[in-house]
Amino acid sequence: MRSACQLSEVKVSSPHKVVGIVGMHRSGTSCLTGSLQAAGLYLAEIHTWNPHNLKGNRENQRFVDLHDNILAANGGSWDCPPREVAWRPEHVATARELLEEHGSQRFFGFKDPRTLLVLN
Repeated sequence: MRSACQLSEVKVSSPHKVVGIVGMHRSGTSCLTGSLQAAGLYLAEIHTWNPHNLKGNRENQRFVDLHDNILAANGGSWDCPPREVAWRPEHVATARELLEEHGSQRFFGFKDPRTLLVLN
């Protein structure tokens, strides 16, 4: 198993530009993300419908799961965030895998309000 230091040294093929759409729930981020997608931003597989947002929240479930796992590993959740967040090596590895999967894309985007809670 690699240490966190070794993980940071691993070269990955990532998109030329990664656009992270961040903002709290119900703040217009779904609308913005849909507009960016219509303008050509690649989002991969996203939610395009849910009962609370008929046009979809445009979230990639794999990013949501990663962020939920990070929050849970730090004793929190999206609605009860921890004071501090530390990424474990497996979280870093998962993030790198997600970016590598979309490395052939010039522009790749993701939207998840939890991002605000897991990054410094």
